[in-house]
Amino acid sequence: MTKRILLIACLLLILTGCSKTTESSYEEITLAECIEKFEKNETFAFIIFYDGCPYCAEAEPLFEKAAKESGSKAYYINFTHVWAREQTEDVRKYDLNYDKLCHFLDSQLVEEEDGTKSLWVPQAAFIKNGIVVMGHTGTLDDHDPYEAKMTKEQQEKVLKIYLDGFDSIKSGF
Repeated sequence: MTKRILLIACLLLILTGCSKTTESSYEEITLAECIEKFEKNETFAFIIFYDGCPYCAEAEPLFEKAAKESGSKAYYINFTHVWAREQTEDVRKYDLNYDKLCHFLDSQLVEEEDGTKSLWVPQAAFIKNGIVVMGHTGTLDDHDPYEAKMTKEQQEKVLKIYLDGFDSIKSGF
């Protein structure tokens, strides 16, 4: 009888272990959803990129890896999808959402020669209680994806930047 109970307990343990599901640590959000998180003073992290951007192609997988290594839930905004979805629905809605996002990311925008500010990609942002506490634009100053892919050392530096970003918002995440 004891062996039978022990066997059943072991089987239940194995079955529940095998059927365990984990929440995705990395998912796409829209501009509107991202803005809503800012407006609700949430703590979160996201990266903005677009298909065809060579800097993004190297940075985005490192951001995802950092999210997984830190055990954090993170988001991404793929502007290729945003343009296709929101511009076909209503260009004014896209413009308004883009302007709102730029307002929240103001400290991360790049100042152009004419004094205007622009959102460059890839753009990683780490938000605590609705405020950007850390961000990172591009990859590294010594990296040009048109000349060569990032070295292992460069990848580790970018990964460390992203891990530091996740650490900066850890409490309350």
